[in-house]
Amino acid sequence: MTPAQLLKRKRYWQKVLGLEHWSVCVHAVLDETLDGEGTFGRLVVNGTTLEADVYVALGGERTDEQGERTLRHELLHLLLHDLTVEHRQVCECLGTEAQELARRRWLAVDERAVEHLNRMLDVVCPAGGA
Repeated sequence: MTPAQLLKRKRYWQKVLGLEHWSVCVHAVLDETLDGEGTFGRLVVNGTTLEADVYVALGGERTDEQGERTLRHELLHLLLHDLTVEHRQVCECLGTEAQELARRRWLAVDERAVEHLNRMLDVVCPAGGA
């Protein structure tokens, strides 16, 4: 997948997921991972300005479908961003140990939800479609 193709797919998925009110900049990273440890995508969000940067590893043996699926995965995290913000605000009412436990549990639940949604979209709107 080329950076231009990634940008085209970002526009498609941003519209499908109803994220058009966000300014999303996608960055193609021409390495197999972002960190050498198996991270294929990263999302950086500024909820105040509704701006987000999505980094997607496209190098090595990664297929176009894997690159697109990673892009979609990160955009699904953006879709759930408001829930993440609410969770953080609630956690501020907790003690330090409880905050850490709640943070770890939230990360696990958030990741499972995003992957579940991503699998659903594999069926409904396969990568490369439209």
